[in-house]
Amino acid sequence: MSEPIGVSRMFTFGREHEAKHATARVRDSDQKALVAAVIHAVHDRIDGIGAAAAFQDAIRDAFVMGKSGVWEQAASWLRKCGPSFPETASLWAELGAHGDARVRFRAACLLNDMPDEVRTKLLPALCADRSRKVSEMAYARAEEQSNA
Repeated sequence: MSEPIGVSRMFTFGREHEAKHATARVRDSDQKALVAAVIHAVHDRIDGIGAAAAFQDAIRDAFVMGKSGVWEQAASWLRKCGPSFPETASLWAELGAHGDARVRFRAACLLNDMPDEVRTKLLPALCADRSRKVSEMAYARAEEQSNA
């Protein structure tokens, strides 16, 4: 198969090393499964054998259902994969508009890590979010960005 566009720029320590390292910091078996699925989906995409939908599903599941340590790892891979896999932009937007305020809060925490065009679209909605916690985080990230 042909190599996906931009993959040559993406560095990892390899599927097994990344999976071992990522799951070592997680206690619950269901949480380990979420983060392992992310690692395998990312490496499947890098290897050109994984579908974009499976990659997005794994990231989404870990970001939405992951506890502390897991959702952050999902976000890290989402950030890292952005330049290589353009479908990540739509996933950022989906997470920022999620029905669960906890997920929107997580997205607001990461506003400054999103591609500029996604952040520009999500920022007004997150700043006006019905959850005070979400809107305050969005404002804080916007202030950080303006001071950078």
